[in-house]
Amino acid sequence: MNIVLARLILALVILGVLVTVSESRPSLQVLHEILEETKTEFDNELKSLEDLLETSALLEKFQRNRRQTTEGAVDMKSVKRTRCYFNPVTC
Repeated sequence: MNIVLARLILALVILGVLVTVSESRPSLQVLHEILEETKTEFDNELKSLEDLLETSALLEKFQRNRRQTTEGAVDMKSVKRTRCYFNPVTC
């Protein structure tokens, strides 16, 4: 009798565990979907940040080139002014 009762209790415990697992499975699936969505959003944000960093680096490069061009133009004006001062025929 005790063995039958122990088996019945064990069967009820196993059945309870199976019911709990089967009920929690959709919750796990929902959590997995939320995790995937969050991962996708995080990847998109990371890509956006990488694009911003790349754009920032390009902008910095263009500003550096612009400064160099401006400095070159100032030097050219200075050369032209000097040339025109000493030889006004060429201006």
